Amino acid sequence: MIADNIKNADLYPVSEKIKKALDFLKNLGDKNPAECMFGNKGDDMYSIYSSYDNEKNPPVFEAHKKYIDVQYIVSGKESFGWKTLEKFPEEQYNAEKDCALFSEENFGSFTLGAGDFAIFFPMDAHAPKMKNAGNSTIEKIVVKVRVD
Repeated sequence: MIADNIKNADLYPVSEKIKKALDFLKNLGDKNPAECMFGNKGDDMYSIYSSYDNEKNPPVFEAHKKYIDVQYIVSGKESFGWKTLEKFPEEQYNAEKDCALFSEENFGSFTLGAGDFAIFFPMDAHAPKMKNAGNSTIEKIVVKVRVD
């Protein structure tokens, strides 16, 4: 997992596809993020825009095999749970959705604000939308990058 502010995105030695995803996010500027989405589910890379109230509690962890998540906070603050995935919960994995959802009790957490991003690799179990003290409305873009 990598978490930082988008202005520092060039500091990380990532694949060309992840670099392309980060460049897309860096260049959003004042554009309406909902109108800047690209690609479709199943493509090598596509983006998803969402806006929601931050209220999920307790955390629900997810893990993916086929895609890396590049999650970017457009506005608001969002807390995440994170844990290195030591054993993938195969019985909970849905191949069509490329997702396993499960509960976890021992994990670290962190909060991202506007302009921050996190990259979750297949070995990263992550719990987005965790309730935080801010209880803010979140605007977020997730760029899904197919694993090579």
